[in-house]
Amino acid sequence: MSILEVFILALVSLIIGSISHPKIRSHLLLAASIVVVYWLQSRTTTIYNITFWLPTVTIIIVTVSWALTAPPQIRPLRDNWPGILTTILTIFAINITRYSGEINLFFPNIAIPRPIVVFPALAIISLALVITLRIPTLKQAALPVLLLLILLLFIVIKTPLLNSYIYTTISEYTGNPPKNNGFFVWLGLSYFGFRMIHTIRDRQNGLLPPVTFTEYMNYTNFFPSFAAGPIDRVERF
Repeated sequence: MSILEVFILALVSLIIGSISHPKIRSHLLLAASIVVVYWLQSRTTTIYNITFWLPTVTIIIVTVSWALTAPPQIRPLRDNWPGILTTILTIFAINITRYSGEINLFFPNIAIPRPIVVFPALAIISLALVITLRIPTLKQAALPVLLLLILLLFIVIKTPLLNSYIYTTISEYTGNPPKNNGFFVWLGLSYFGFRMIHTIRDRQNGLLPPVTFTEYMNYTNFFPSFAAGPIDRVERF
C-alpha cells in the first residue's frame, strides 16, 4: 500500500470519525469500507475481467459468515435492513460507475459488468442462503463447510504453485496478459479470512457475542486497519 493510499484512507477515517450520530457514522463507515475494498482491489489488479468479482465475492462470504454465526434473535430483517440496504446500494453505486464514460473515472482498472448480470447473481445467492438458514440440517453443516472454504482459499492463494496455475488458467480464459510475475492477487483475503475464522470458531464454542449485520460488516471490513492492522477480536472492536 502506497503512502498516498494510506493518506487517503486516514483522511476518510477522520471525516467519518468526526460524525457524532452513531447510526449515521456506522452506515457511512460500512459504505466507505465497501468502496475502499473495490478501490484497493482495482489498484492491485491482476486480471482485469474479474477484478470486480473478487471484492464482491469477499462481501458475499462475509455476509454468509454473519448469517451463519449470528443467533436467531439477531438475524431478523427489521433489525438489519438498514445495513443490508446500505451494502446493496453501495454495490449498485459502484456498478453504475460503468456508465461514467468510455473510461471509468472512479474505478478505471475494473471491468464492471452490467447491473442485469450482478443483481440476479446476488439474488440467487441470497435465496440459497435463506433456504440454508431455514433447513436445520443444512445450517448445521454450512458452518464447517464455510470454515473449510476459507482455509482452502488460503491454501490456494498462498501456495505459489497453485496460485500461479490458477492465474495462468484464468488469464488464458479471459484473454488478459500476465502481470505481477504471474501471481494472483486477492486483496485482503488474509485480513477478512482471519476475522471470519475467529467468529466462526467462537460461534462453534459458544463464545461469540451477538452482533448485527452492520456491526459484523464493519468489523470484518474495517478499512482504517487495512494498512497496519491489528486483526482484533470482535468483542473488543
